Amino acid sequence: MIPTTVTYLRFALKSASLAQRGKTDQALQFVTLGTRRIADALTFVHGNNSELRKSYERERRGWDVYYDTLAAAETALLTLA
Repeated sequence: MIPTTVTYLRFALKSASLAQRGKTDQALQFVTLGTRRIADALTFVHGNNSELRKSYERERRGWDVYYDTLAAAETALLTLA
């Protein structure tokens, strides 16, 4: 939960900093785009069955197949030698 809190804090401070320096158009654009991006990112990473977890599991299975294939190839080459 701490990374989420830090994300919100940094976002708020950056927004406030832009507004305080008179860059209200930039601040508004930052907030408008940033809220969508943060929401999408948090949706991607949160939950026990998050898209991040699903992606990780798919990649892990792929690497498991890769290394199993290398091990089988090594075994086959050693038995031929």
